[in-house]
Amino acid sequence: MSGTESRVPGRPGRRPSSSRAAIEEAAGELFLEQSYARTTIEHITTRAGVSRASFFNYFAAKSDLLWGDVDALVDSMEQVLESQPLGLPPLEAVRGALAVSASQVGADRIPLAVSQWELMGARDELLTSGLNRFARLATLVHTYLTSRAVSGAELATQAASFALVGAVAAAAAQWAGAGPARGDLAAMIDAAVAPVCTGFGPSFP
Repeated sequence: MSGTESRVPGRPGRRPSSSRAAIEEAAGELFLEQSYARTTIEHITTRAGVSRASFFNYFAAKSDLLWGDVDALVDSMEQVLESQPLGLPPLEAVRGALAVSASQVGADRIPLAVSQWELMGARDELLTSGLNRFARLATLVHTYLTSRAVSGAELATQAASFALVGAVAAAAAQWAGAGPARGDLAAMIDAAVAPVCTGFGPSFP
C-alpha cells in the first residue's frame, strides 16, 4: 500500500473532549477523504490518537460509525416501551416511546449513514447495516404489540410493526436532509407515525 491507504497522519488542531468523539470525528474525515471502503480501523485510531482497544470500547465494527445515535435510540426503546402507562392503547404507547427516544437525538448528531453516504461511497454497507438496525427496532415494536394485542391480531401486529418502523425511517431521512433548519426529530417522527397509528388503531383496542 502507499499514500493515504498505508499511513494516515494524525489530525491537527484541537482534539474533541472524549475518545468516542475523537474517533467519530476522525472517521468522518477519513470516510470523506478516502472513502469508507479504503479506511481501516487503524487509519481511524491513528487519526484520532487513540488505541485500537479504545476503538472497541465504543464500537463493535467500523460500520457502527455510520449510525451515530441511532443505535442508542434503538437500545433505549425496550426500556422506554416498558415505562409507558398501561392505560394507553398499544399503538399510542409505541408512538409515545418513539417520541421519547427520538428526543435524545440533537440536530448536531446527524448519522453519517443518512447525510454523507454518497460522498463516502458507503451504499452497500449502509444497506446491510441499516437493515439490521431497522429489523431490530421492528422486532422490539412487534414484541411489545404482541404482548398487548388481542387474540387473532397476529397479521395486524406484524404489519403495524413494519409500517411504524418504515415511517420512522422516512422521517429520519427527511429530517437529516433538511439542513440547518431541520427542526425537531421527535416532532417529525410523530407526524410520520400518527397516520399509521390511526390506520391500525381498530386492531389494537
